Amino acid sequence: MQSIKAILQSFNPSEDKYISREFQKYGYDLSEEMEDFKHKALYIKLAKTVPRPILERARNFVKDAGNVRSKPRLFMWKMAQLRREWKEKRQSQKENIKPKASDLKQVHILVSGNVIGVGFRAWVFALATRSGLVGWVKNTADRKVEILLEGENNTVNNVAVTLEKGPITARVTDAIFKEGSYSGRYKTFEIL
Repeated sequence: MQSIKAILQSFNPSEDKYISREFQKYGYDLSEEMEDFKHKALYIKLAKTVPRPILERARNFVKDAGNVRSKPRLFMWKMAQLRREWKEKRQSQKENIKPKASDLKQVHILVSGNVIGVGFRAWVFALATRSGLVGWVKNTADRKVEILLEGENNTVNNVAVTLEKGPITARVTDAIFKEGSYSGRYKTFEIL
């Protein structure tokens, strides 16, 4: 990556009069280096959306390859390969960060009020799955909604506070919370 000072020093107003952003300059220079002026808009878009280290590694790969038949094809192939590796690396890092058992909890909630026939269970389902929680939601025989949430402490607490308010279509009059220990039994969130 270049510093802003270096970019401003290399900026030539007579040559670069239509270029207003650094990524545009980078993309234009990249299309020039790949001898692919026809697709300079694509290179500008890549310069804006793809992490710069990936572009630089692909660019250097093409330079090191020497005399090749199609520089743009080689560049695109290498860039796609580097992007896949980068995504896989980020995914594996995310998977390795698992919460400790002490950071997980279970909450059993019984909600009463006008909560039947107003889309309350679907709203709870959407809220829980969006938050990454597991468990279930169901109607009871006495016209209440029963919810079991499992997940990280902070997330469960935030969802529980939101459940007390309910969606705009329902009117929650009471919510009884009972904390339990995390069971790890549930893999998804379900409407029963």
